Amino acid sequence: MKNRTQIIIGFLSLGIFFLGLSYYFSQKPTETSGIGLRLATVDRETDTVSVIRYGQGQKSKVDRRANLENLDSVETNEMGEALINFESAYRVRLKTNALITLESVDDPEGFHVDAIIKRGDLIVETTGREGELFIAKNGERIAAHQYNQSSLAQAPVAAPVAIDEDSTQIEKSIGPSEEDISKTIHGYKNSFYKCFAQLLQKNPQAKGTASVTFTIENSGKISNVDSTSTSLNDEDFKKCLRDVMVRIEFKPFSGPPISTLFPMKFE
Repeated sequence: MKNRTQIIIGFLSLGIFFLGLSYYFSQKPTETSGIGLRLATVDRETDTVSVIRYGQGQKSKVDRRANLENLDSVETNEMGEALINFESAYRVRLKTNALITLESVDDPEGFHVDAIIKRGDLIVETTGREGELFIAKNGERIAAHQYNQSSLAQAPVAAPVAIDEDSTQIEKSIGPSEEDISKTIHGYKNSFYKCFAQLLQKNPQAKGTASVTFTIENSGKISNVDSTSTSLNDEDFKKCLRDVMVRIEFKPFSGPPISTLFPMKFE
C-alpha cells in the first residue's frame, strides 16, 4: 500500500511539473521578426478607410476595426481619417487622403515597426515604448515620438496614384500609376532572383520578404533607393536589390517625383 501511495504521489508531482513547464513556455516571449504577428489595429474615424493586404493588391473597406500585419497598407480617402493603435502603445491618426505601409524590421531588441508614408500625412497622438515605432517619409526615418515637431513632418510627400479601381484616372503626364510601377518592376524579376540565387549559395535555407523604397524622378530615373528585410538580413543581398533597382527606368513625365515602396517575397 505504501509503495502504491508513493507511486501515485510521484505521478501527481510529475503532472504538476509538466503543467508548470507548459505554463512557463506559454508565457515566455518568443523571439520573432514580427512576420505573421499583429502589429496594430486600425479604427475608421470618418468616411472611407481601406486596408490593402500584402500580396493581394486589393482594398477592403474598414467598417469599424481591422488588424494590421507586416507590409499591410492603410489608405484614407479625401474625407476619411483613421486611428492606428500599435502594439507598442503608440496611437497615430492617419489624416485625409493618406496612404501608409507598416513594416516590421529586425533590430538587436527583436524588431521595430516602420510606418512608411507614401501619401498624405499622420499625427502621433499618443507615444509608447521608445525604439519600437519609426516614421519614414521621403527616404528619411525618425523615431515616432519626435515626428510631430520635426522638419520631416512639415515636408510634403509626393503622392503616388491611389490603389483603387474606382479612383479617377490621372493623366499619364503626371507619372506612372501603381499598376505601371508594378508591371515595370516585375519585368526585372529574373534579375531580382539572381540576387536571391547568390544568397542561396551562402545560405541554402534562406527565404522571406524584402522591400525596396525608392523615388521615381520625372526624368524616369530612380533615386533614393533603400532596401530593408524582415528575414533576409544579408547586406550583399540587399545591395544587389538596390543595384537592380537603379537600372530600372520609366518614361519621363511632367509631374512631381513619386516616392513609393515595393514588397517582394523570396522562397
